[in-house]
Amino acid sequence: MKLVGIVGSIAEDSYNRKLMTFMANRFNNIADIEVVSIKDVPMFSEDDDQTNGMAVQYAGQVNRDYQIFINY
Repeated sequence: MKLVGIVGSIAEDSYNRKLMTFMANRFNNIADIEVVSIKDVPMFSEDDDQTNGMAVQYAGQVNRDYQIFINY
């Protein structure tokens, strides 16, 4: 099973990131859990369309490839 864990904090030492990383390591024998962060996704701006940016394109690909999303 492919899961993606989305860490909503941009802090490097966040509890959410630690928990998500722990879950990915702990349950790696039953699920493929990829931990991703929102820190690379640009803030929305009507004046600066970043639709073709690498982080936005990757987020779209993750949305198509993964079955379950875990958001912390």
